[in-house]
Amino acid sequence: MQEGRFDSASHDFVRTVAGCQLARTIEEQRRRAWRAARPRVLLLDEPGAGMTGAEKTVVSGLIRKIREQGVTVLLVEHDMRMVMGISDTVIALNGGRVIAEGTPAAIQAHPDVIRAYLGAPRDPA
Repeated sequence: MQEGRFDSASHDFVRTVAGCQLARTIEEQRRRAWRAARPRVLLLDEPGAGMTGAEKTVVSGLIRKIREQGVTVLLVEHDMRMVMGISDTVIALNGGRVIAEGTPAAIQAHPDVIRAYLGAPRDPA
């Protein structure tokens, strides 16, 4: 190799390092933009749709981290395991109307929620 010239492996290495630095720069810019915006509310519509259980676990962890930063998260989600696992307060709707509001435990035991989503309990025969 002549002095001042790159061979192809060296060129690939430089390109890879530059690409990694660019990716880190872009990610840092995203973080700075998020902090600069200082959002107070984040609306998430079905963030778990189409995800595996493992992916939903990761997303739930990210949502918790966002909440820890003082951001209120409004979550619209049909996966009750996900909702009950990350929510402080749950508002249950049926036909566009609020039928219950409370803690996850209170919602799971609420008779209107049970009736709307699990069916009315049957009388023992």
